[in-house]
Amino acid sequence: VEFFDYNCGYCRHALSDLDTLIENDPNLRVVLKEFPVLGQASMEASAVSIAVHDTAPELYGDFHHRLLSLEGHANEEAALDIAEELGLSREDIEAKMRSDVVKKTVQESYDLARSLGLSGTPSYVVGDGVEFGAVGYDALLARVNEARCGAASC
Repeated sequence: VEFFDYNCGYCRHALSDLDTLIENDPNLRVVLKEFPVLGQASMEASAVSIAVHDTAPELYGDFHHRLLSLEGHANEEAALDIAEELGLSREDIEAKMRSDVVKKTVQESYDLARSLGLSGTPSYVVGDGVEFGAVGYDALLARVNEARCGAASC
């Protein structure tokens, strides 16, 4: 599980680490948790992201990569532009952003993060362990292996 913020420079840097893990291990299941902790723009970007996931889950991965790879600040306008580029209706996404699904999803992430002692991004939960920060591919792979087979390499 990765807790991330679209305006977190470390999250942006760590995107390639997670991508490499997924590419190298088709059995790895990754859950992304919206954790907008860097201000209003992050909350806006997260709201669009949640709306995209709820409206068109098949496009979420592409949306997530584009927004997390964005040069500059991620905010509502930038996120809506990406959603439109993917063929989604701006009006539909804006309507979904005002629904309870956004508030509930963000609150769930905040509650879970608080229970795990997380305060920043990126943070990872692998098995029973928690990793704070952009620890890199090798450290993430070691945690996955420890969760699977009890050692840093299987």
